[in-house]
Amino acid sequence: MSSALSSAESNITALSSRMGDAEGAISSAQSAISSAQTAISSLTDRMDVAEESITSLSTSKQDVLVAGANINISGNTISATDTTYTGSNSIAISSNNEIAVSSSILGEIATIADKLGEGCLAYIADSSATDYPTVGEFNVLL
Repeated sequence: MSSALSSAESNITALSSRMGDAEGAISSAQSAISSAQTAISSLTDRMDVAEESITSLSTSKQDVLVAGANINISGNTISATDTTYTGSNSIAISSNNEIAVSSSILGEIATIADKLGEGCLAYIADSSATDYPTVGEFNVLL
């Protein structure tokens, strides 16, 4: 009977060891589950923030371009009409949007061009014709 008792004790020791291993595995699994739950919670929070941001952007975006004064939008083309430009004392802009520069400014440009030296030509086609020759009448070639 002592042999049977010894065998039973050995079996109990082996089972006890296996139960310890199982408890360790269960503890590891519980720890992994807890970590996964934390990660899921963090992702859920981030998704909530992203959803709020998307909702905010979608409700505040402008669905279509709205043309202002003198602006036309047709398909993929945006154009302006009746655009007016204003000159200064030395620059005039005609009703046809032609730019004219005063002869004093042209003279300063010519002086600068002369100072640039060789390779620079300043030419005024007809500066005496008007007080404001057009840009087309003045060329600077470098």
